[in-house]
Amino acid sequence: MKKAYSPNIWISELTHFNSDKITKIDEDNAMDIEYTLIKNYQVHDFDQRDTNNSSKLLNLQDSIKGISLAFGVKLLKTQFEFPLAVDTLSCINRSIVGGFFGLGAFSYMADCNVGRFCSFASRCSIGAFSHPTNWLSIHEFQYRDMTSFFGTTIHRGESSVCEEMRARKTFLGNDVWSGDNSVVLKGVHIGDGAIVAAGAIVTKDVDPYTIVGGNPAKPIKKRFNEQQINDLLALRWWELSLEELRNVDFQNVDKAIDGLKKIVEH
Repeated sequence: MKKAYSPNIWISELTHFNSDKITKIDEDNAMDIEYTLIKNYQVHDFDQRDTNNSSKLLNLQDSIKGISLAFGVKLLKTQFEFPLAVDTLSCINRSIVGGFFGLGAFSYMADCNVGRFCSFASRCSIGAFSHPTNWLSIHEFQYRDMTSFFGTTIHRGESSVCEEMRARKTFLGNDVWSGDNSVVLKGVHIGDGAIVAAGAIVTKDVDPYTIVGGNPAKPIKKRFNEQQINDLLALRWWELSLEELRNVDFQNVDKAIDGLKKIVEH
């Protein structure tokens, strides 16, 4: 039996990134980039601002194997496992992201824990800040330092409201797909293998391998039958390498399960 995969240590056990530290990549690119590697994972404050030479920005993946970041991408205080791809003008903030992650253009993700092999289409909002609705106003001036936005404020520094909201995490399992214009509210848990339909607004937890859609999102159907789902959850195929998955029959889930059992039990 293969060694069990522990989600608590997967980041620190990465071995396919060898450098101890990367600071500036090509000073001539005029990009504001700083990478610091800690135990083989990355903690980022990343901001692409070179509007005069976007072709250089699009070639960043050539500098670091396994990373593809399009123009205007921001990765802020985010840990991730390679590989990943983030499309134009999307932002990931204060999150932990598993490998083989894809985020479409014009999307925002904050305070999330995301598993492996997850895909998000364009214009997705995942775990965004939720304004208090029972205060005098819905405006942030009541609890946030607004100096950088409006030049005046009644609060200085971070408030307890912001800290408490950011501490409330949104969890997305492995092999999750979220379609165009979908919204997942802060604090929701989405199970392994789930699908969020285009335009859906997810306000409640989603069970594994369930397809949800609508506003508010409701279950539409299961992707597979109960036995197949139980097998896939037990096999945890997303912990395998691509090389180990190479000969799996992806188009037939029963044959895929049989093949995965042989790999895991090998």
